[in-house]
Amino acid sequence: MSERAVAPPSGQGPPDEVRLRDGTAVALAGAAATASDRHLARHPEELARYGPHTSAWCRHDLQWLLSWAVQDADGQLVDFPTQLDWLVRVLDARGYPLASLADALDELAGVAVESGLDGAAHRLRAGAERVRQATA
Repeated sequence: MSERAVAPPSGQGPPDEVRLRDGTAVALAGAAATASDRHLARHPEELARYGPHTSAWCRHDLQWLLSWAVQDADGQLVDFPTQLDWLVRVLDARGYPLASLADALDELAGVAVESGLDGAAHRLRAGAERVRQATA
């Protein structure tokens, strides 16, 4: 596998927290970082392929995914499957292996459960299955 170094994340970054309808703030960065670290430990080939900004991109994308899943689970005006489908199209166009995205979603779902975000975890697991079905 040849390296395809990428630039660091740019543009609008993901939110550090999501405010639920009841006013509770849900921190996102720590969970996304934990899931990213675990995912990349299981997929070191991504580090070799994408270069020094791989971890930053993984955290960036997982933090967005978690924010969308939390908001959707809270009944906010975010449709997680629609947002996920958009990200799948972007990553697929860039040649990113979608099976790895599905694995990352599963990892993030596990961290969401550890964080007490069961509704978000359910959406993330369903998203992983959605990605797998789309690539089958």
